[in-house]
Amino acid sequence: MSKCPFRRETELAAVVVAWLRDRGWQVWQEVDGFFDIVAVKDATVWSIETKLVFGSQVLAQAYRRKQSGQVHFASVAVPPGPSDRSVGVFLQRAAKETGIGLLRVDMDPFRAEPLVKEQQQPRAHRDPRRASDLIAKLATMPQDYAEAGTNEGGYWTRFKQFSTDLVAYVAANPHCTVASAIKNVPHHYRTDASARARTTLLAEQGTFESRHQRL
Repeated sequence: MSKCPFRRETELAAVVVAWLRDRGWQVWQEVDGFFDIVAVKDATVWSIETKLVFGSQVLAQAYRRKQSGQVHFASVAVPPGPSDRSVGVFLQRAAKETGIGLLRVDMDPFRAEPLVKEQQQPRAHRDPRRASDLIAKLATMPQDYAEAGTNEGGYWTRFKQFSTDLVAYVAANPHCTVASAIKNVPHHYRTDASARARTTLLAEQGTFESRHQRL
């Protein structure tokens, strides 16, 4: 069994992202701190969990993504392995029985470049009732805000969307009041009053700008 050719999970994930885009998929990374990779094509949603080790943990993650009802297909992307062949056979069988696809990510021995092989196709979810909601949400998010496989908690949130839109609005309307900005920028707070109070507090503490800079 060949040695894992990647030092970090982000390196493996980058290969998968490029592979998907070459095949016409739109790809988002680190979505809501839940999905490593979400790919969309022709209203079909495919989630892919990445790990440097093929084990029960990544299979369980992919299964939870599928059971969320937000995706049509769920797969894992892992390097060759594990070294124990019987364990590998068991894990692949478990993936097949639960409908999880398997992408093997390795180095092409002839061209010395990464390659992705779909060893096992995922089985379609019978009722992805929330897939359209996820597609609508993805349309408001940057595709490459964070690298898939990062361990730094860098993922898009409703606050980050709100703060990005708010900063853009204030830049275009430098003399606006907080009230007018909140009225014109979609937000996730229950009321405009709550949004004004929270934004004003963060601005007075000097933390709104620092939080926005971490977006």
